This record gives sequence, structure tokens and C-alpha cells, in this order.
Amino acid sequence: MRTAKEKAARGEAYRLWATNEADRVRRQRAYLTTLKGPIRDSMVRRLLDRAWVLLDAGDAEAADALLEFAPEADAARLLDEFFYDDA
Repeated sequence: MRTAKEKAARGEAYRLWATNEADRVRRQRAYLTTLKGPIRDSMVRRLLDRAWVLLDAGDAEAADALLEFAPEADAARLLDEFFYDDA
């Protein structure tokens, strides 16, 4: 059984990890902002296409890794379309 001190330390470690993870994803998405025009559009389109293929193949972790580079709105749109249940 964990002590209150151990639980608090574990909770703090998770909060620190979550903050660092959010910062890491934000930095990765910023890389695409350095590209302009058709080059950026092509890169985003290819990232999204590959993520779709990976999701379709059941490799959600790999798709998630790619979507960390895609603009947040585009990644959310792809996930909404992929997981849309028309039933």
C-alpha cells in the first residue's frame, strides 16, 4: 500500500510529464509553421494521408505520432472523420 507521500509524489510526476508532453507537441506542431504555401499544404496532406492509412491498418500509436506534427484542427478533423459512426 502506498503512503500519502508516495501518492503525492506520483501525482506530481504525472503533472510534470503532462506539462512536458503538451510543450513537446506544441513545439512539433510549430515546425510546420516554418513552411509556407504549397510546400506546407503538401506536407500536411501527406501527414494526414499516412495517418489515415496507419489508423486503417490498426496502428493507432504510429498515427498518433504523425498527428502530433499536423495542425491541431486538421488532426482533429481527420480523427472525427475516421471514427465517425453513421449508425
